[in-house]
Amino acid sequence: MLLGTFKDSSFQEGVSPLISNLVSPMIEAAIQRAVDSAVSKVQSEVVKPLVEANERLTRHVEEQQQSLKTQQHRIFELERGHSFMCSEVENLKMSVNDLEQYGRRNNLRVSNMTLSPQDVNESDITKRTVEFINENVLKVESGGLAEISADDIDRCHTIGPVRDGKNL
Repeated sequence: MLLGTFKDSSFQEGVSPLISNLVSPMIEAAIQRAVDSAVSKVQSEVVKPLVEANERLTRHVEEQQQSLKTQQHRIFELERGHSFMCSEVENLKMSVNDLEQYGRRNNLRVSNMTLSPQDVNESDITKRTVEFINENVLKVESGGLAEISADDIDRCHTIGPVRDGKNL
């Protein structure tokens, strides 16, 4: 008879809402606990380590970006300094070349030229040097090149002492 009562559709329709009202909150609570537990476990075992790793990586990226900015600024300053130094080197090369050219322009060293004891001042030495060059180098007397004059010489002096009538 009990089995017949359970099979009766009016019994089932009457009991079903009662059972549903009693069991539903328990099932919902069990499901909620299971979901909360699963979410908590996923958060602690998966999400939290990922968030921590992300924070570490973010800090590292920020540090690297700052380091990169510092290095880029340093490279810029070094390149600017290098350009300035290259420019200065070129200017100094040109200045040195100009000075060397000026220094080499009218210099002539003559050795073993016979000097008299009277050839002691610059004008006497210049006169004797002009004579020596015209006679021995340019060979003016034998139809050689045009002769030079004392005006063509800026300075003329002996180097070292005069010994035995010669400038060594």
